[in-house]
Amino acid sequence: IYNYYIRKNPNINKENFLLNFNILSVQRSLKIIGIFSRLYVRDKKDKYLKLIPYAWKLLESRMDMEVFSELKKNLDKNISKEVRKKIINK
Repeated sequence: IYNYYIRKNPNINKENFLLNFNILSVQRSLKIIGIFSRLYVRDKKDKYLKLIPYAWKLLESRMDMEVFSELKKNLDKNISKEVRKKIINK
């Protein structure tokens, strides 16, 4: 999606757009993980659990930017990297 948008808008500030793209992607992934977890715990809807690993994978791939350093520290402190890897590899 990112590459398509850049091709269609050649005059766009690519660095700024990438930053905003990644911020929105991280927010969306966190929201998905939270909502799908809640649906499982509260409503016993387990069909959403299979979608969580992909959301974690996207989240991990986007958090290399400096803007996410505090978020990454917080995740590392509260949800170990080993646990996250197990989730992603399901």
